[in-house]
Amino acid sequence: MAAPDVPDALLPAVLRGVAESDLPDRAALAALPHPTLATAWEGDPTHPLSTAQEPAELIPDAELHITRTSADRPARGRQIASFLSQDEGAPAPPAPSSR
Repeated sequence: MAAPDVPDALLPAVLRGVAESDLPDRAALAALPHPTLATAWEGDPTHPLSTAQEPAELIPDAELHITRTSADRPARGRQIASFLSQDEGAPAPPAPSSR
C-alpha cells in the first residue's frame, strides 16, 4: 500500500481533522457481525481514548486493548497477534524472552 500523498506541512491539520471526525453511524457499528479489536494509547493527543472505547462498546464482538505506558508496548503486538489468530485456531506467538 502506498503512503498517502500529503505534504508534510499539512499532516498536523489532516491528523486534527481525523481526530475530530465522527465515528460511523452507531447503528451500523452495532450491526457489525465480525470480531473487532480496538486499540488505543492512553494520552495520545491525536487519537483520544474515546475513539477506541466507543466502537468497542457498540460492536457486539469487540475487544478493547489500551496501551498505558511505554512498557506495555511489547504486549500490544502479542495482543494483536493473539486476536488475529483466534479465528484460525492457531496459538498466539510466545512472548519474547527478557534475557
